[in-house]
Amino acid sequence: MLIDLMNQKMQKENMSERELARRMNVAPTTIARLKKGEFIDLETMYKICNWLGVNVASALNERGITDDALAAKMSLLIEANPDLRGLFTDMMRDFAESDLSVEDVREIIQYATYRISSKQKASTNILSRPIQGSS
Repeated sequence: MLIDLMNQKMQKENMSERELARRMNVAPTTIARLKKGEFIDLETMYKICNWLGVNVASALNERGITDDALAAKMSLLIEANPDLRGLFTDMMRDFAESDLSVEDVREIIQYATYRISSKQKASTNILSRPIQGSS
């Protein structure tokens, strides 16, 4: 999740690994290792989390398949995208008040997954098209 957030922000800011490394004052190979899921030191983790606007503890806890790891992943997602806080708060309130069923939440997630998949396919298609006038 941390790597995904980093990649999204780099893409949004049109930033290369080398530029991110320069901003973080780390070697470009450190960013490459992080993107591969390899170990990085805590100081670098702190720098990345600070840049993303997420809590280091959430980032460290998000690996794994436990309920705590799932909670940490959700926390990372909300920390990196503050607009989601209100949406999730409203959804949890509606769910607690029984205005929203488990099936409703499942349908929302399925639709979101479909939209994400559609956007990824569209961007892949755009990137794979030949440029007009090129040989």
